[in-house]
Amino acid sequence: MNDLAKRDGEARRLASPRRYLPLALALCVGVMLSVVAFMMVRGWEQKLIKAEFEDRAGDFYVRGGIHTAINALYQPDEQA
Repeated sequence: MNDLAKRDGEARRLASPRRYLPLALALCVGVMLSVVAFMMVRGWEQKLIKAEFEDRAGDFYVRGGIHTAINALYQPDEQA
């Protein structure tokens, strides 16, 4: 009986890491999904930011904002 108890204890000791396999697998899958989602959202946000910047910069250029601002820098101050 003592030999059987030793084998049972040894079998439990060897099988114990296997019971954590589903937990480790779920953790790895969760981390991978999080990384993929992060990369997708980051790309989407970057596209939105770039489009908004180009839209605003284009509007500013069309209105003559750049030319007016640069000309104002080089025009003498009329009050002086």
